Amino acid sequence: MNACKFFGSGKAYTVSDKGIIYSSVNYGKNWKTEYTGKSILHGMYMFNENTGFVIGDGGLILKKDSVIKSLHVKQLVPVKLYPNPASDKATLSFVLNKQLNIAVQVTDEQGNILLTQSTKSFEKGAQQMSLFVGGLHRGVYQVNLLNDGTVLGNARMVIVR
Repeated sequence: MNACKFFGSGKAYTVSDKGIIYSSVNYGKNWKTEYTGKSILHGMYMFNENTGFVIGDGGLILKKDSVIKSLHVKQLVPVKLYPNPASDKATLSFVLNKQLNIAVQVTDEQGNILLTQSTKSFEKGAQQMSLFVGGLHRGVYQVNLLNDGTVLGNARMVIVR
């Protein structure tokens, strides 16, 4: 292995001199192959758990990007967001029927990931969490609740200033 990156949520990536990118969701206990190529992979730079670059021989640059393009997701967990429109901070409210690890992801209208809150464990029942959105520009965004990369619920958010 030539490089690796671990995140607090348990997500991890590593690259090898055999041209393979591996990923893990449990701090490296189990790995799955994400990419197989022929060039030696030397290093990686991850912006967050979903987006980054891998550098290989011969000027190879690979972009790793998990973009949620679909704005219409079956609502397994209904999400309420207030105030909406928001300016600096919004509150997410949702109810879980069992204990789950939840991450929050904010995307723009093109599906680009702009903000990610790391995975946290939530107990069964009514939940609330704050989302600091002061760094986002005016516009319409989608807020996704994720469990192991699967969108459980979402809400539209409008930012005004």
